[in-house]
Amino acid sequence: MNILVLSGGSGNDALIKGIKKIYPESAVRVLVNAYDNGKSTGVCRQITNTLGVSDIRKNHSRMYMGTNPVPNACYVEFYEGRYNLTKCHELEEVKAKLRDWDMQDLEVYADLFFEHESTKDYDFKDFSISNIIYSAMYEQHGYVETNLYFTNLLGIDDFVILNSFDNVFISAVTRDGKLIDDEGKIVEYADSSDPICGICYSNLPDKSMGINPQAIDTINSADLIVISTGTFWASIYPTLQYQDLYKHINAAKCKKIWAINNEEDKDAYGVSSNDMIAHFSQLGLNLQDFTILMNADANEILREPNDVLNTILVPMGNTRGKHDGERYAKTILRIYFGITDQDKFQKFVFDFDDTLWARGANDSRSELILTACSRENIELLNKLGDKGVIISGNSYPSIAKKLSTIYGSDLSNFTVDIWADANAFLYRGCKRIREIPRLM
Repeated sequence: MNILVLSGGSGNDALIKGIKKIYPESAVRVLVNAYDNGKSTGVCRQITNTLGVSDIRKNHSRMYMGTNPVPNACYVEFYEGRYNLTKCHELEEVKAKLRDWDMQDLEVYADLFFEHESTKDYDFKDFSISNIIYSAMYEQHGYVETNLYFTNLLGIDDFVILNSFDNVFISAVTRDGKLIDDEGKIVEYADSSDPICGICYSNLPDKSMGINPQAIDTINSADLIVISTGTFWASIYPTLQYQDLYKHINAAKCKKIWAINNEEDKDAYGVSSNDMIAHFSQLGLNLQDFTILMNADANEILREPNDVLNTILVPMGNTRGKHDGERYAKTILRIYFGITDQDKFQKFVFDFDDTLWARGANDSRSELILTACSRENIELLNKLGDKGVIISGNSYPSIAKKLSTIYGSDLSNFTVDIWADANAFLYRGCKRIREIPRLM
């Protein structure tokens, strides 16, 4: 299953971790813009004349830490640490940190970065060293090669896709016509009396590179597109608006879901869910094709009723403004598979092998290999009780042998009916209790 997440940066964190835990075989791609211009990212953009690194870098870091139970602490420091570098000694201090992290191969990019005369114009306080290295590599090798280098280093998929390679800057326009000419100021705006109502662009190239072709290909091949939570005006809206990328979303034939934030971001302070719906509709995004997902635990302003569009209200937790990752991911997948109201189904029917019992990497050696995915699938099924049914062409002994690795040999705590032996016999609690009558 190919899942494309349009993300506002941190907004995809809980969702991707949840999907990877529940459905590890899925191929998840994240589509972002790189218009961030705040703090150290903004300085790096000015010095190297490249797009902003922060959302890409953060996605790499989150995926690495989300898929590695024991992450390399040096990599975590490289990605997450912020440092006050001493004036006129910045280069030597950056190179010293890279050696501490056993990342001395990257020292050449520190050299390239500080070769720029303009670095003398800045104080490198509260600064990300990883931003320095990424931006120097972007300037030297381009975005695709740089991102591939770091995903290979971290052992993760090359899953982050830019909407465009055009090195533009965004500004916002408020309802009263005020121009906010810096992305960093947009993120911190927080004025409900004169809310932002549009985005415009500067530093437009004479010849635009247009939408990244990989973004179009990924949209067209997606089984599910999710507009995830995130900063509305600084991240999500520009990704859809620039070069009319939203038109490719409209044309896609897959399932589409838009998940609305739990809390008001500063760029959209006082802006309701219906206000956001109006902004997307005015842009041209066809919301009739979307299921709009609202969190019952969210701020009231972000879960307003809407009788026109297909909206679903589901409790998904709210911890420091974030959804509970697993509940969020399960809700997304339930919508995709059309299971929105569990109580209306009398039975849930499942095949066994490769559906409930996922095949592990070493399954060829032993049919008893128990993957984390298999355990979770079986335990979730068992919670359905008499609503759950297994129908399998396998023999009952082969199924029972696998289930015994979780519930013991007598399966006394496994409550689900099993039709096995080429679907001919019904087993319950290790006993064969019924046979399908044969037609003469």
